[in-house]
Amino acid sequence: MYEEGRTAAFMWRMTPTEKAALKDKARRSGLTQTAFVRKAVWNQEVKEIPPIANQEQLRIVRAIGNNINQVVHRANAYGALYRQDIEEIKELQRELLEIAREGANYPQNLAL
Repeated sequence: MYEEGRTAAFMWRMTPTEKAALKDKARRSGLTQTAFVRKAVWNQEVKEIPPIANQEQLRIVRAIGNNINQVVHRANAYGALYRQDIEEIKELQRELLEIAREGANYPQNLAL
């Protein structure tokens, strides 16, 4: 189904309101309108991309995740967690909680 080239075209009519809604949902998901419709047809989940204001929070959360991963790797390598590792994890947890309290419930699912 996905392997063959996309040579067949499909066109349908919609109201200007429907077209605007499709355009808006596709834009908010970071997809083209075609890709958005294709995902809807195959019942695939479409998520809203975070707005620019949340991009910095997302970057910080990813960095914290990387730091936690490094602590876990050290624990696996040495077979134990040290007090310093535990304190680092607690601090990272506090940072994550602060970001969570600040807001944004992203990514949100877009209703298809």
